[in-house]
Amino acid sequence: MKPAARMEYVADRLHEMAFIADAWRPAAPALEAAHALLMGLLFHCQGVPRPVVHPTTESGVQATWIVQAWTVQLVFAPDGQDVRASAENIETLEKREEVFRLEQDTADEAFGREAWQWVAKALGLVNSR
Repeated sequence: MKPAARMEYVADRLHEMAFIADAWRPAAPALEAAHALLMGLLFHCQGVPRPVVHPTTESGVQATWIVQAWTVQLVFAPDGQDVRASAENIETLEKREEVFRLEQDTADEAFGREAWQWVAKALGLVNSR
């Protein structure tokens, strides 16, 4: 799937989430942060597959990739200020976690760069096995 198609799918999914039932609707800052960060990730990191994107019960947004034995996740806090990144290998039980503070303006091209580079690296490790 080409980067533009992956980006369109994720953007459409996030847009749909803005209109779901109140109990599951992510907070607007979480949607905005997820959109900006995931668009940067998919645009700048060639070969990153599209994630499965869904709301969390805490009014946040979660993006998940499952590649080979690895599950890689980004969980956006409702306030859009923090994103928790995790990667877990179901075969070796190796785990990696990091929390990123998202302080830039979401219009900044570099928004969330540190987090999307972390995801790209985690997925790159997966793909190199």
